[in-house]
Amino acid sequence: MVGGTPQLKRAQFVFEEDDERRTSLFLAKKVDVCAWLRKEDVPEAARQRDLRVVQQPRLAVQLLALSPRAAVGDAARALADARVRRALLVALNRQRLVEEVARGDAVVASQLVHPLVFGYDPSFSAVPYDPEKARALLREAGFASGFTVRLGAGIGAEPTVRIVQEEWGRVGVQVELEFLPFPEVLAQARDGRLPKVFCPHLHHLGCF
Repeated sequence: MVGGTPQLKRAQFVFEEDDERRTSLFLAKKVDVCAWLRKEDVPEAARQRDLRVVQQPRLAVQLLALSPRAAVGDAARALADARVRRALLVALNRQRLVEEVARGDAVVASQLVHPLVFGYDPSFSAVPYDPEKARALLREAGFASGFTVRLGAGIGAEPTVRIVQEEWGRVGVQVELEFLPFPEVLAQARDGRLPKVFCPHLHHLGCF
């Protein structure tokens, strides 16, 4: 039935962060709808006659939030400096995230508004990847030798934050990763206990 009131009296929502387990539940018919399949799992689901795969853009912009007040020592001073924050942006090859994590089903974000959402301004361009500029900004801010910072992320975001760790490490910023269930990540971020937080997930036309 398309349109009208669904013939359902009760719906149960199950939240599963583990990609493989979420997919296995769907393929085993233990859940009726799966809101997110990994791209590599789509062909298997599509082969099953009693399952239907609908691909559509996901209205999501992936965020990496900073909290200088949650950091200590050099990290606190560094994150409070606008030059350092700019350095972290240009030091991150977000096109690599698009290609390796999203398998091309995403775009590099130029703003907080998703391209398919009202209010998106196409005149803005994404900040280009420029590790040399990042190093210059870090030197100017007094962090030529870099600094160390903690980054909290949900368990499902590991592929993304591993790349963040690698890219920032190239300009001297050492990242200590802390993987937690996403509700705990948000709780620690709200309480000011994490200097950096990555908000997952990404699927189809997402934005970094």
